[in-house]
Amino acid sequence: MRSPPRAAVFAVVLSLGVGLIAAVAKDLGSTRGDSLAGRRTLAVVRGEHSARRFCASSGVALTLILTAGAVWVRELPLEAAAAVFAVGALCVAGHCLAVRRDRPRAPYRSWMVTQYAVHLTALGALLWT
Repeated sequence: MRSPPRAAVFAVVLSLGVGLIAAVAKDLGSTRGDSLAGRRTLAVVRGEHSARRFCASSGVALTLILTAGAVWVRELPLEAAAAVFAVGALCVAGHCLAVRRDRPRAPYRSWMVTQYAVHLTALGALLWT
């Protein structure tokens, strides 16, 4: 059975989001401890500032890919997911670029909210159509 293009676009972008955004954002709040423990996260190896920029730019790039996929497929579930993903990616980027030491896990939390919102939006749109 062949999956529809919308499923492939959605799956690839959300999977890349977990690898490029969530994995990096999760480590932002514990860079010092990771360094002391000998872990080699992106934030430890390249610095927290670079990791934050990478996380923010990954969100923007994935938003463009998902939006292009939505334009190509032209189906409500993917279009709705792309819109929610774009808003969430902007929130993640904002949390990454505006460093707040009192909320070091804000980028990761923002990503998790985005991920749940995108999935629920796509599911709701699938049920709607």
